[in-house]
Amino acid sequence: MRFAAAADAEALRIKGEAELSAIKQQESLGAALEAHPALLRVRELESLRELARNSNARIYIGFAKHAAPKDEDAG
Repeated sequence: MRFAAAADAEALRIKGEAELSAIKQQESLGAALEAHPALLRVRELESLRELARNSNARIYIGFAKHAAPKDEDAG
């Protein structure tokens, strides 16, 4: 019983350390992206490339927000 509890505690400790490490990596990445916005664009393009490799992926783009405003008086 003690051995199992010790093993569980060790597993939780290792998991916690891994999560902390992942958070620190994300923080570092966030700082790099903030300092160099072009890196964010590169990540976006890499993500689109990965999506393009998947024939089931669907990409929806909001074209309406880029359309010219309609003239309401033109009827």
